[in-house]
Amino acid sequence: MTDLNALVDRYVAVWNEPDPQARRQRVAELWTPDGSHYTQTREFHGHPALEERVAEAYGQFVAGGAYRFSNRNNAVGHHDAVKFNWGMVSTANGDTVAIGFDVLLLDEQGRIVADYQFNDPPQAHPELEELVDRYIAVWNAGDDTRHGLIEQLWAADGSYVDHSCVARGRDDVEAIIAKAHDSFAGSGVSLRPARNADGHHRAVRFTWTGVPADGGPTAASGLDFLLLDDSGRITADYQFIEPF
Repeated sequence: MTDLNALVDRYVAVWNEPDPQARRQRVAELWTPDGSHYTQTREFHGHPALEERVAEAYGQFVAGGAYRFSNRNNAVGHHDAVKFNWGMVSTANGDTVAIGFDVLLLDEQGRIVADYQFNDPPQAHPELEELVDRYIAVWNAGDDTRHGLIEQLWAADGSYVDHSCVARGRDDVEAIIAKAHDSFAGSGVSLRPARNADGHHRAVRFTWTGVPADGGPTAASGLDFLLLDDSGRITADYQFIEPF
């Protein structure tokens, strides 16, 4: 994968760029020609729309000189997915006045195919918690119920991707989850949702923790980014193990 820090630096630089010609060039270098950008309420497709989106944000937040966007230097990525935070910083005193969270999906050349932008802390979306509960139940389920839960939750050709593997199709996804379950359940650990599910445009993010039955220290924590089809089934699940 491309150098993540350099990629995010280039991404942030687009939103701070004052010159329209330079901004257009930066957009063309970062996004594929049909690349997309999604916010909580809007979506933009292709270079002309992306240029308008970036120019609008520049005019609203940066042009007056009060703020600049900054890299929070916490990018993590694997395969074709990158997650990171950025900040909007006061130029007067350096205080961070807003924090955003993005997930980028990249092509083989490291250009952005899709950019999903969120606010941090996550906005409350209680209607998504039912989906997350079903997702967590899959990882906690035994061999007798796991298969049925996966069939209900994943699309037939849905995928699961973490730092070490790619599973495509329900059978491969089930094999990966069964292996993980044998590992953590054998140690008395089960997964618990953090109740912070957030989503838009059929994309959902949430975090979870692995909690020992004896109440000991957290054994693991992670963030998942899901893409859903029109029926609400998972077409792609990118998992990132979080430091704790």
